[in-house]
Amino acid sequence: METIYIQLYTNSITLWCICRKSYNYTTFFFLTQCKPKYTHKIYIYIYTHIQDVDWGELDYLIVDTPPGTSDEHISIVQYLKGCLQDGKDGCVVITTPQEASMGDVRKELNFCKKTHLNVLGIVENMSGFILPFASSSTTDNNLNKLNIINNDTGNDVTNDMMLKIKTHLPELLNCSVFTNIFTTTTTTTTGASVDTPKEMAKKFSVPYLGSLPLDTDYLKACESGKPVDDNTNASKRLNMVIDNMLSKLN
Repeated sequence: METIYIQLYTNSITLWCICRKSYNYTTFFFLTQCKPKYTHKIYIYIYTHIQDVDWGELDYLIVDTPPGTSDEHISIVQYLKGCLQDGKDGCVVITTPQEASMGDVRKELNFCKKTHLNVLGIVENMSGFILPFASSSTTDNNLNKLNIINNDTGNDVTNDMMLKIKTHLPELLNCSVFTNIFTTTTTTTTGASVDTPKEMAKKFSVPYLGSLPLDTDYLKACESGKPVDDNTNASKRLNMVIDNMLSKLN
């Protein structure tokens, strides 16, 4: 079945509607012109979109919220309470590997527990930087180019090294370079233990849905407004996370 995406904005909340292609857009066009300028109007806006709109037959209604446990989150949970299916509908929590992000996510998970909101799982974003080694030979897009630097001289030796690799170790061109961007130590300066996102999910007894690395294929897709190219590492990782998430809904 074909689906469409309708994006509705407030100052801090985004609603994604995934529905049948024949859906009538008229109501959405009117509502998207009503961007609230003041905080108290945000709640009216949220209420209008959730309670007063006839959404029709939907596959999914996705509410994209900012980090934290603000009044907007409480309002959304209250407005949706009566239509959420126990054990199926719920929230997906996104985190990055550093403690600054996971500290906020722990508050969100505790918020979900107190409000009896089902957590479908945790997704680890920016779980490392990955770039195909073969991209070093591309010249049309510097964003996708891996430069090889000589540690002693600081000179760019990409062309020379790529020629040697193609000649003596061509198998390397089918590999990718991966490194962790964020610190992966398990203790802080005070000696306190620090969880990884996967360990945090285990402690809160919620599913770990997978991880998405920093990958230039995601950036290219966002900039072009097109899906991630098939048969790429980025596409495979994204599909794995989506499949794991959908398995919790079906």
